[in-house]
Amino acid sequence: MDQKAIDIYTEERETVCADITEFKIKVENKERELVAQERKSTESMPISQAGILNVRLPKMEIKKFNGDYYDWQRFHDEFEATINSKFVAD
Repeated sequence: MDQKAIDIYTEERETVCADITEFKIKVENKERELVAQERKSTESMPISQAGILNVRLPKMEIKKFNGDYYDWQRFHDEFEATINSKFVAD
């Protein structure tokens, strides 16, 4: 490979790198713009107050932990089964 070919290759490489950098900047700017639009559109959405007021969750009963070392396993198991492992559907 002679020097002229190396120079041409180097120039083409630099041009491609510059194009890639420019494209990357355009993509990042567009991404920021879309994120800002998304935030703006979700912030302006009204929340239905009636829907919030009508929500009723079932009361969950669990025997309180009294601090006794020997009662810990019972409390832990009951807590896990009753509260921590409950599936919440939308």
